[in-house]
Amino acid sequence: MVDAPVNAYIWRQAEKVGEPTDAEEAARIEWIPIDRMLELIKRGEVLGSGAIVPILFYLASRNAGSADLG
Repeated sequence: MVDAPVNAYIWRQAEKVGEPTDAEEAARIEWIPIDRMLELIKRGEVLGSGAIVPILFYLASRNAGSADLG
């Protein structure tokens, strides 16, 4: 078990303004609708608990009708 803080950010109505400027930022960068994220996690395309846990938390909170994530 790892005990480390994780920061996750959710943007609503985000607008793409250009390509990433840091080539070392990630192996792949793509705009993905939140409704596709569970499918990608199940297929093993989202790597690392630091990414998976906040996404699953958000999806569970949204499905439970919770608007308050804090």
